Order: sequence, then structure tokens, then C-alpha cells
Amino acid sequence: MKMLVTIVMAWMFFSPQIHEVPVDWIVQLDNNYSARDLGWRHAEIISHRFNLYLVTGAESSFIQILQKHKSKGILRAFMKDRPIEKRAVPNDFLFDQQWAHRQINIEPAWNETTGGPNIFDKPIVQAVLDDGFSDVHIDLAGNSWMNPAETPGDGIDNDENGFTDDINGANMITNDGTHQGLIHGTQVVGIMGAKGNNGEGIAGITWDTQVLYVSGVTTVGRIFQGYEYLMDLKEKYLSTGGEEGANIVVNNLSGGISYLFPEDFPVWCEYYDAMGNLGILSVTAVSNDFFDVEIDGDLPTLCSSEFLITVTSTDQNDQGDSAFGSISVDIGAPGASIVTTEPGNDYGNISGSSASSPQVTGTVALLYSVPCENLAMLMASDPPFAARAVKSAIMSGVDKTTSLETRSVSGGRLNVFNAIIALEDICGSSNIGVLEITKLTLNTATGSLQAEYKTDTFATHRYYIFDALGRLVVSNVFQPQVFASKILHLEDLVFAQGVYYFTIEVDGQVDTRSFVSFNP
Repeated sequence: MKMLVTIVMAWMFFSPQIHEVPVDWIVQLDNNYSARDLGWRHAEIISHRFNLYLVTGAESSFIQILQKHKSKGILRAFMKDRPIEKRAVPNDFLFDQQWAHRQINIEPAWNETTGGPNIFDKPIVQAVLDDGFSDVHIDLAGNSWMNPAETPGDGIDNDENGFTDDINGANMITNDGTHQGLIHGTQVVGIMGAKGNNGEGIAGITWDTQVLYVSGVTTVGRIFQGYEYLMDLKEKYLSTGGEEGANIVVNNLSGGISYLFPEDFPVWCEYYDAMGNLGILSVTAVSNDFFDVEIDGDLPTLCSSEFLITVTSTDQNDQGDSAFGSISVDIGAPGASIVTTEPGNDYGNISGSSASSPQVTGTVALLYSVPCENLAMLMASDPPFAARAVKSAIMSGVDKTTSLETRSVSGGRLNVFNAIIALEDICGSSNIGVLEITKLTLNTATGSLQAEYKTDTFATHRYYIFDALGRLVVSNVFQPQVFASKILHLEDLVFAQGVYYFTIEVDGQVDTRSFVSFNP
């Protein structure tokens, strides 16, 4: 009992030190000294060549010790250590002008995935229907879908689908794989899927996801023809176990007809359920005129399919400036001066819902590439269910805005990272919330400590273990993923008998929990 009282009293006296998160310092000692000479038991040598050590200490007190040693010539320099950024932010030279990426909160999403195949290495394809594309653009060509059943340049319809040499997609007018390099389609596809982190102009919503081009789409009939082409490819993919066709999960149409109703084109709306039953979501842009679609009409916005996502445009202040509708317009996305690709390996700006829709399209493809086994299995076993789940995540993850609160179904503007978190029910993730250590388990026999915790911030975390006197025992960094178990397992720890305190810190959030070691 006397020992316990002593430990508790010591903790009460020194407890303020526990709440002061220590700082890591990089210290360069004079070549005649070592950390052992200064009594730094937990210093980590990081360079013998330059006599550099990594030392941890509270800034308010340890800096005085460092300054004293420097004045005596014992150390040459010291500086705060800082965690490096996880470089999801790409090196594309126009990225700083892509204001919309920051508004839709995509940078933390890129820490989880930047696109590409799913967790089982199955391809993910996003299709785009438009008038024409510069598919040879330096920022686009690397992400083009390749038809596995076609022989490039032989002038033969190898897969007998009615389109000759449709290597990267097809032209609905010429019935081949040539695409006229027109500006609108090139702008749209750059927003969806320009290659990221390649040192070129911009980064798309997805950096590495395959894009399938459907060009020559200038009339409603060509839209229908393009949809047929996509469905044929997806059916072939499903029926051949992925040997042929394309695993299309989403298509984008940044076009439509204002002031029309579904009864004006009865078959139009039927396509969305037909594609949805194959696991293809469709994303379309509402009219750029400012009116209520429920009253004045807009196609395909008024189609009521659960597999259709209709997108209106917002500006830097989250104000809507395109058509709206509380029943038929699903979500907003930025559409004011969006920098993107243009023909001739050039770049420019596009405004309007044509720029908003491909952001949602790219988000659909991005979500399918998240490292989530359950979603990947559903994509193969129940494609319609997976499609509905992805749409639901996007809709529920929006940032609510006053301009869209009563003028859209979701009531808000796209938030990509929130959409990823909203997959929690499908992906089986738990323990997402404000930082909290929920359970500590110490195994003194093996020297292991297991911490279960919650977090809603997925930047670099740091843990600390202090003894009852506030002295640091061990510290290190780690970074959780959204759908990984929130369990931190530490090995090879040695504790004397007494009370200890385990702390996790990230972005100003700190939580501490005590544990007791009964080792002699």
C-alpha cells in the first residue's frame, strides 16, 4: 500500500508534464561527444557521419538544456524534427490553380487511393460521352482504356461489336476508334482522370483510372448509341470473367436538353436502370440556366433512376448558379473557372455544370479503388448493389450548403473524403470518431502493449509512453488508414513496476490513458 501511495503522490506532483506533448529534436553533437556522454538514454543515432541524434524532450525545458550544451561547444546545432508530408499532393505544375480539389476535400482521399484497379487488382473503367477528345494529350493518354479484344491498326472489327479498331473507345458517327480532338470533351475528361503526379499540367480526380472514350455524341440518338456500346462492353466483361469487354463502373455525360420532360423522350430514362443493373452508375450535368427543373423540365435530370447522379454547379463560395431541383438534382460540385486539359497538349478553364459532373464521375471511380475487400467483392458478385452503395456514400458525404439545402436531394456539395468514410457500413470499418483511446492491454510476459482507439483524422499520429514521474519511455509515429483496424500493437517493451501513461496525439487532439505494470 505504501508503494502505491508513493506512486500516486509522485504522479500528482509531476502530472503537468504528462499533458505537455514533447518535441523531437535533431541534434548534432561535436565529434568528441556522444549521447551517452550527456546521459541521453533514449537518444537514437541517425547519422554516424555527422554525429546526429534524434532526441525527445519538452520544448519549454529541453530547449534550455540544448542551448546550454551549444554554448559550451558540446553540440553544434539543434532543430525541431517535423513529420514529412505524405505526398498525395501531386507535382503537376498547374495543381495550385485547381481550387476545386481543396474545396471538395480530395487531398486526404488521395492518401487512401489515387485510382487504378481495386484491391483484388481488377480493372476499374470510367467512361465519358462527348463530342470529341484529344486522347493523345500528354496528360490523358497514359490513362486510356485498352480494348483487349482489338488488334490496333489492322482495320478489322476483331471483337465484332460494330466498331473497327475501337482500341480506346469508339466514335458513334464514324463507327471506329478515331476521336476528333474537340475542346469540350477534352476539358471534361481532364477533370475526371488526367494523370496525376507526372509533372505535367493538372491532376484529375483519379490519377490512374482507365478512361474509355465515346465520341461523336452530339444528339440524343448518339447518346443512346453510346450507352448501348457501354452496356455491350460491360456484359461481355461479366460473361467472360473479365477476359473481354470493360469493367465500366461509371459514365459521364456533361450534356442534356433544357425544358424537356421524360415523356418527351420516353426511352431515355430507361437506359439508366438498364446500365445500373450491370453495375454502371451514370453521372450527368444539369442545365446551366438558373431554373427549377421540377417546374420547367430538364433531361436527363428528371429521370428518376437510382443509378443516376445529377450534378449542379457551385462557385468558390458554394453558391449554386445552374439549374436546381429538390427532387431531381442530386448534388453540387465546383464549376467556376476549373482549370483542365485542352487539345494541343494545352490547358485552359471551363465553367458550368459540364465541369461539375466529371468531378462526381471521377469520385465514383475513386471510391471503387479504395482498399476495401467487401466493396471489391460486391463489385463482382452484386454489381447493382455496389453501385447503389457508392452513390449513397457520395450523397451522404456532402458538405451541406445553404444554397443547395432546399434545392437538391443531398442538400450539399461534393466532399470526396467524406464519401470514402461513408463507405464504413460496407467496408466494415469501426472506431471512426474523435480521437479516443478505448482500450489498453499490457502483456508483461511478452513486453507487448496493444492500444485500441478511435480517430477521425488520418494524418500522421504519434504515440508516447510516460512513467509516473512524467519521463518519456518511448515515442514513435504511425499513420492509420480509414478501413484498417484502429489497433496499435507495440512489442519488446520493458516496464519496471508502476503506473504508466499512454498518449496519442494528432493535429492538436490528444488523449491519454493509464496502465499499471506489475513487473518486479
